[in-house]
Amino acid sequence: MVKLYTKNGDSGNSSLFSGKRLKKSDLIFEALGQIDELNALISLVLSKMYFKEFSDLLIEIQKINYLVMATLAGDKRPIAGISDLIKKLEQKIDFVLSKKEVSNRFLLFNDNLFSAEANFLRTFVRKVERVLVSCLIDYKCLDNKESKSLILAYVNRLSDFFFAVSLWYADRKTELVRKA
Repeated sequence: MVKLYTKNGDSGNSSLFSGKRLKKSDLIFEALGQIDELNALISLVLSKMYFKEFSDLLIEIQKINYLVMATLAGDKRPIAGISDLIKKLEQKIDFVLSKKEVSNRFLLFNDNLFSAEANFLRTFVRKVERVLVSCLIDYKCLDNKESKSLILAYVNRLSDFFFAVSLWYADRKTELVRKA
């Protein structure tokens, strides 16, 4: 029987993919944890059968998120599929914006659960992005410039995608509250 626990982290340290041991409070573990949390939130949305039009793309996002986590943890291989996913996200965003009117005002996505949950995912991705910027740029958690650039572009596009999904599901009654 494989054991789930190793007791290796009982002292407050953990290992990266590279084998390097760091304190669990290290910024890299915050970044990894937030991406993992994002995947859990996407799973929660998928389990409720929301976003049927986007379910295949959400699963692809989850897979890329795991590859991003592996890269951050020290995997030196290129992040397979991330460039293609960025293009797919841009295509979906452009499709939604061709069908939905966007204003220069803040929107409250409170008309329905679909729109509200997509908006929550958008704000969570922005939180992930802030940690990744700090980790990748301020603390130089990753040496590979191409991977760093792709990760930052990907997470930025991901929040735009979830904004577009919020718009897609928003009723026309969405309240406009204030100009940006």
